Amino acid sequence: MLLQNSQSGLTFTALHPNNTQRQNVHLALKVFAEKNISALTEFGKRFNCDIAGTRDFILSIVQLWKIINVKQTLKGQQLNDVLCEPIRSLHDDKLNWLSMFYVNSEHGCSKSGVACHFNKCA
Repeated sequence: MLLQNSQSGLTFTALHPNNTQRQNVHLALKVFAEKNISALTEFGKRFNCDIAGTRDFILSIVQLWKIINVKQTLKGQQLNDVLCEPIRSLHDDKLNWLSMFYVNSEHGCSKSGVACHFNKCA
């Protein structure tokens, strides 16, 4: 697969883990790496295939992880990423994002096992 040969960092093992390897967090992080989003976009353009659902699913998981994995108050400033900043008020846009993510995951936005991006649902 050409996506494996790109700079995405994907390996055959990360894409096709056996039962024991499915418990390996390091392999899961290879699949849900932020650089895979741009790699999938380029792959779709180059080979004229629709990968929007997969790309948007990975994007949603990456964004979810950035929002919920804030352990330091200055993380967003250090990484220059708004999603990595702590939620400081009830009016924070990240709370709206989390709410939409929850609603769409509850309603089963996907019929084929690949979830669609929350903005495209509803």
